[in-house]
Amino acid sequence: MIIYITMVINMENKNNEISISEFKKHCLHLVDEIKNKNISITITKRKSPIAKIIPINNETENKSFFGCMKGMLTIKGDIVNFSTQSEWEMNNE
Repeated sequence: MIIYITMVINMENKNNEISISEFKKHCLHLVDEIKNKNISITITKRKSPIAKIIPINNETENKSFFGCMKGMLTIKGDIVNFSTQSEWEMNNE
């Protein structure tokens, strides 16, 4: 457990970066830290970033897709009582 505490201190000094091998060793503990502290970490391989783990925001988790486009459309004209007869007459001539 002492190794884990040292690793967390090092992560905070390096902008929350961790090597892939260290992530594999402490994956479950790190996932709990991400959830509890609401932080993100970057996983590196040979000091090159390959992935970023971020906590799920509860607000986006509960949103429904129903109504997500509300306010994006504008209706111009009457969509119930409309006639295309004049357009048909123009095309027949």
